[in-house]
Amino acid sequence: MNMTLKKFLQAAVAASLVVATGWLGAATPARAEELAPNAAPELSITKTGVQVNGPGKPGPTVFTLRFKNLGNAEASGVVMTETVGPGMAFEPSLSSVGWNCNQEGNIDVCVKEILEPLPADPTGAQPVQTATFAVAPTVDLPPSVDTVTNVVVIGDDSKHGADSSPANNTATAVAPIGTQTTLVGTQQATLVTDANANSKYDAGDVIVYTFTITNTGTRFANALRLVSDFATEFNAQVVAGSVTASKGTVSNTTTSAYALFGNVAPGEVVIASFRLSGSVEPPLSLPAISHVGTLQDSYGYNTDTNLTSVAINHSLIAVAATKAGSIAPGVVVSRGAKLSYTLVVTNTGAEAIPTVRIVDEVNDQGGKAQCFSVAPNTVVTSRGTANVTQSGSTQRVEVTVGALAAGEAVNVSFDAIVRSAAACVQVFNQALVYNGALLLAETNVVSNPIEPPPAEPAKKFMFLPLVRR
Repeated sequence: MNMTLKKFLQAAVAASLVVATGWLGAATPARAEELAPNAAPELSITKTGVQVNGPGKPGPTVFTLRFKNLGNAEASGVVMTETVGPGMAFEPSLSSVGWNCNQEGNIDVCVKEILEPLPADPTGAQPVQTATFAVAPTVDLPPSVDTVTNVVVIGDDSKHGADSSPANNTATAVAPIGTQTTLVGTQQATLVTDANANSKYDAGDVIVYTFTITNTGTRFANALRLVSDFATEFNAQVVAGSVTASKGTVSNTTTSAYALFGNVAPGEVVIASFRLSGSVEPPLSLPAISHVGTLQDSYGYNTDTNLTSVAINHSLIAVAATKAGSIAPGVVVSRGAKLSYTLVVTNTGAEAIPTVRIVDEVNDQGGKAQCFSVAPNTVVTSRGTANVTQSGSTQRVEVTVGALAAGEAVNVSFDAIVRSAAACVQVFNQALVYNGALLLAETNVVSNPIEPPPAEPAKKFMFLPLVRR
């Protein structure tokens, strides 16, 4: 037997022993990629998002990521990458564990590693794996921004081949974030204590302010509070311990009331109230206690309630105002006649009136035409400055007096000319006295009928004698 044949027979016997006895040990199962020359992972990911119904403006948005390996080779070193744009930030409390974020410029890049390899699942029979990723706004978004868009990318280390279909390695989700927080606050002021029943505020009276606030938007109002501030010049104070709220906490100073409602959900209504009173009369320059409440939240939202005003009764103001004409009231005056008017305004109260103003309207009673007018350069006042203005058929003598001390008087006089318009039947005159815009007193009315217009002369007819021919 030659040497070549001998070696062949020895090799054949050895192979037979391996197969028969298994003395080299059990065979190791082959991986899928070893059995299939073109085996490779095929990662797939989808994404959906929903706004969380929670505090904030807007509330956080939670994205759910669903991913698996549809290839015929396992995927190792799998990583998901999320990018968070300006104005938003990663919200870990609503996200799966394992996300790590780093800031790159004005964006955050967040990465989550999948610790175990994803097994091959070419038929899609294995359960899908999931993770959550949440973002929340860091700034107040403009009303035009009502969605948030987020993109995720999945990849592996390519140790078992390149992904056979990378097109589905990226997923984008657009989630609604609702409109801006919208609050509607209405205020009502009620005079609950009115000692002299004059429907005006006097020192010692009590006003109750009630606020009804509705969140008409689709986002929570976060840490909502109501602030009501009053100027010290009103001489009125928030009654200690009078502030109430339907939820949250309350507090007050002498000139401010606070209601801290906390988080107010979309559609929720909250109510607050407090009392205002004082033992000192407000200054004469103030005709009413006017007030606006302010609503604020922790995201910088700020809006005002409606304005309320409660008229002030200035009991220390007393004014006597009289008017007289050169012709007694009721006496018929002729067309073209000159009438002289005088009026006296006296401060009969206990303190000065700061901004006295006198307005004397010159007109006929019906306003049909300009039936008399102020004679030029005839207005005389003992105090202040006088001016004559025209509005339609009415002329006004306006006198700006300024401060009028207690017991002090001002005298005003002027002449007026009766017009000859046929529509004029009566002249009517009265003066009004103001402190700023607050009407203090009215003078008596001086009125005179105007003589009828002259009758037209009778027409004369001439008769010619009849001449017979």
